[in-house]
Amino acid sequence: MRRDITTATADISAAEAAVLISKSRQKCIIITAGGFPAGLLTAADICAVVAQGHHPLPTTIADIPLSPVTTLPADTPCHQIADLPGQDSQYIVVDQQNMAIGLIDQATLCQLHKANTEARLAEQQQELRQLTSYMQKKDQLDHIISHIPVVHYACRYQSGSFIPYYVSANIETLFGYTATDYMENGTWWQSILHPDDVEHVLKRFGEAMLAGQHEFSHEYRIRKKGGSLVWIRDDVNLVHNQAGALTEIIGSWLDISEQKLRQYEFESVVEASFDALIVHRHGIILFANKAALHLIGARSTAEIIGTPIQRYLHPDDYTRAIERLQSLTPGGAPLPPTVERYLRLDGDTIEVEVSTALFQYNGEAAFLSAGRDISERKQAELLLKRSEEKFRTIIDASPVALAVSDCHQHITLLNRAFVDLFGYTQDDIPSLQHWWPLAYPDPAYRRQVEQSWQAAIASIHQRTAGHTPMEFRVTCKDGTIRDIQFIVTAMGESCLTIMNDLTARKQAENLARKMLQAIEQAGESILMTDAAGIIEYVNPAFSELTGYSCHEAVGQTLAMLQLHDQNSPLFEQMWNTISHGETWSDKANEYARDGHPIPVMLTISPVRNESGIITSYVGIQQDLSAYESLEQQFHQAQKMEAIGTLVGGIAHDFNNMLAGITGNLFLVRHRLEDHPQALEKLANVEELTFRASDMIRQLLTYARRDKVSMRVLPLAPFIKETLKFLRTVIPENIELHQYISLEHIMIHGDGTQLHQVLMNLINNARDALEEIENPIISVRLELFQPDHSFIKKHRYFREGSYARLIIADNGAGIAAEHLPHIFEPFFTTKELGKGTGLGLAMVYGAIKTHRGFIEVTSNSESGTHFDIYLPALTPETGTTGLPTADKMICGHGETILLADDEAQILQTGKAVLKSLGYQVLTAVNGKEAVELFCLHADTIALCMLDIVMPVMGGDAAAEKIRAIRPDMPVIFVSGYDKLTHTDTSSETILAKPCPVTLMSREIHQALHPQQDEPQA
Repeated sequence: MRRDITTATADISAAEAAVLISKSRQKCIIITAGGFPAGLLTAADICAVVAQGHHPLPTTIADIPLSPVTTLPADTPCHQIADLPGQDSQYIVVDQQNMAIGLIDQATLCQLHKANTEARLAEQQQELRQLTSYMQKKDQLDHIISHIPVVHYACRYQSGSFIPYYVSANIETLFGYTATDYMENGTWWQSILHPDDVEHVLKRFGEAMLAGQHEFSHEYRIRKKGGSLVWIRDDVNLVHNQAGALTEIIGSWLDISEQKLRQYEFESVVEASFDALIVHRHGIILFANKAALHLIGARSTAEIIGTPIQRYLHPDDYTRAIERLQSLTPGGAPLPPTVERYLRLDGDTIEVEVSTALFQYNGEAAFLSAGRDISERKQAELLLKRSEEKFRTIIDASPVALAVSDCHQHITLLNRAFVDLFGYTQDDIPSLQHWWPLAYPDPAYRRQVEQSWQAAIASIHQRTAGHTPMEFRVTCKDGTIRDIQFIVTAMGESCLTIMNDLTARKQAENLARKMLQAIEQAGESILMTDAAGIIEYVNPAFSELTGYSCHEAVGQTLAMLQLHDQNSPLFEQMWNTISHGETWSDKANEYARDGHPIPVMLTISPVRNESGIITSYVGIQQDLSAYESLEQQFHQAQKMEAIGTLVGGIAHDFNNMLAGITGNLFLVRHRLEDHPQALEKLANVEELTFRASDMIRQLLTYARRDKVSMRVLPLAPFIKETLKFLRTVIPENIELHQYISLEHIMIHGDGTQLHQVLMNLINNARDALEEIENPIISVRLELFQPDHSFIKKHRYFREGSYARLIIADNGAGIAAEHLPHIFEPFFTTKELGKGTGLGLAMVYGAIKTHRGFIEVTSNSESGTHFDIYLPALTPETGTTGLPTADKMICGHGETILLADDEAQILQTGKAVLKSLGYQVLTAVNGKEAVELFCLHADTIALCMLDIVMPVMGGDAAAEKIRAIRPDMPVIFVSGYDKLTHTDTSSETILAKPCPVTLMSREIHQALHPQQDEPQA
């Protein structure tokens, strides 16, 4: 259309009109009347007037016939104009006010119509192609959605009501409902909610709507078509218009029942843990179990979840605790246990043994701290908490990673979940050839994955398999390795791959498996019962402890262990405690399968299901047999320590008095050699004196304060020689039966102590056989090898060989009420004056010194049996020599310096030495002895010094004397036991009282170390 038109009114002259036409590019002008088109004047019209003989031309245009006028509105469709008659016609185009705005001819209109028709045809073809592509993509999208284990839904929100308009077809596969069920009623979904979850779900929706949230997730239960309940996670997207009003709700439902079941099973297992378990990340507590709440003093998890862990650490321990946490590395070993101080909510400070490990918790690194109250050994339970993923759209925000590849192995689709999971974008992996080396950097493993992948693809396209699950370990972009399940299905010429992240599940399964293995391999007995107390599971330690196999125990109750009378207060207290959801713990006595009693510490804890209902109980039994034995030994050691303290305090003074007595007896006997009757009485007094000394020595031996000389000792010849000596104190009417093994039984022992053991036991047996017909004492020595059953009943034994010495009599036996006390010091049932009550106490102490054990059985019918077990050595050659008879050795006028703080001992000692032929200088303390030595250093041949003296002791005096004469021989004398003087352990020490014959021999040996003893 030409818009450069020329218009003129009807009153212009024909000549002016001709000029305008000649200048017009249209070769015509539009004649208007009142502003509206009235006609069209062309050059042909002017020529026609001239041809008719009108010359000159008419004065005005009004006198000239005009070409007919046709006007067209500007919005007339081209195809209507093209149908007008006359191919050469021209039309005036007018606007809405009928004013001329252009000029167009029929030919131009036809060309425009043709071009417009072709353009419309092209547009229709493009729309058809777009529609075809859209339908293909819609089919593809529907196919993808149908293979995702997630139900997608959408509804409009109008006037407070939900109007559903879309739900994915897999709702019927996953939950049993049809799309019609969902679409026909906006409140249908509320009817399938679990009654206990309705309020929570509606409240969560209301909170999100009021807060203007765009997306949120929550979990609840729904009822499937068949009536069964399932847990789902609902990921909701709220769509708002420009004004901020809610218009649509788009979301997805994911079945998480299996995850909930695993979480419940895992929680049930860890509920029995003794340790308090706390998971924290960045210093914030994520969750804690009941044992942790009890440890900290919290009533509920709400009090501590989300609070900083620094709040519960003692300020002085916080820095060290943080440094320890920073030393942990992923995959590294847990920190060794350490003791840290924790602050309870009630203000108390407790010491907790804590071990911490770094592990993956809900996909992120976190610290797992296991704590145990050292004083009470708290039990702990670990509670796992899962976070929820967010979604962008129905497909792109799906929690499942998706990838689509074509027949040329080009990757055509990766959703956001894929990128979030692996870190790779489509630019990183445009094809599978780019994916393989990134996801599987190990060549050998990559070949294995590719072979499995190609086999799966081939089977899918050959229709020999549908969904083909495969599991591979994928290396993500950040270097982490994840366990992924791949489900591949054909989608036309392409393949849809659905990827599920199994890392967390495998970690949970691995942790659950480890915990189950820990229970199976635990040293404590563990059993689980149902809510009625029927045993459902026992671990191997239970069978080891009780003798009942798992098959025998399952289906029984705790009554099989005869724990308590069903009507006892303790049994009632136990059931009241655990039935109220609390843990019960106390000592108990149960009976094994063979009938022997077992003392245990029994702890029973309830296990609740997801609804908080107690469904079972878990019990842990700790064998206290060894602990009770150790407790008894501890009490006995305390008694021994008390006696040792007492004996150590009186031994010095008592031995000094005995030394004075024996010295004076020697002097009197020396003067009364011609009075045999007096000598006999004096010999009796001397014997009583040394018996008193032996009693002190027994007390010291019992208290383990006397010197013990351990050496390799062949036991059989030693027993024979000792019995030969003891036969003299056994009345002739008592038979002594010996059963000595011919084996070379060797032990590491002290002959003096073992001699006293045999003497005390033989004497006790002799006393028990008074007024018994056919009295018999039997002594048996044999090599004993304890087996597994013996060690199980006698837990203080260890594997290895023992020398077993049995001393038995056929007397009246020991009363049952006396048996527990026979090894106590000063306990005796003999008449006054016949026993000190130290014999068996010394026996007990001597056997313990030899790392052995002693057991006693007694009854009125068979008498008393003492079984002694001593650790045996590999037999070695050697014999035990017998002591030679003592003989007196006199001096030849040598000078001896004698020092003692007791005046009577000093005078008696001086007299005895003079009677032996020596010259004597005396001093009352070490200082005076040193001063005397300085005056007579050239004449003194020997120093005899009491070790313990006022002002200066004998050891210090000897040091100063030897500073003057290094070769000066010194004999130390002491009323204390020898082991307490370690500084003089290499010196000659005579214990008070000392026989004069022994003293004379020691003096001779000190004065003449290179000479043999003179012959008698």
